[in-house]
Amino acid sequence: TYGKDKQILAATLDKLLKLNVEFSEHRILVESVKIFKKVNLSLEDCYNLVFARSRQVKSFKTFDKNLLKIFEGT
Repeated sequence: TYGKDKQILAATLDKLLKLNVEFSEHRILVESVKIFKKVNLSLEDCYNLVFARSRQVKSFKTFDKNLLKIFEGT
């Protein structure tokens, strides 16, 4: 996790996302951080997961079995 403790990184991202700054896909970033805190996935994987769900993607291709399980809801 970028050479930092995952909880510290997530807390820092939470603070950043609460600033009065406009981010493209802000809601997706917020949801990604929420998932990142709960599961053993990279932040990028969490973002891709939330982005795919937000676009109602039916099929998700990845070599990461954990990511695929979460996408499929199992």
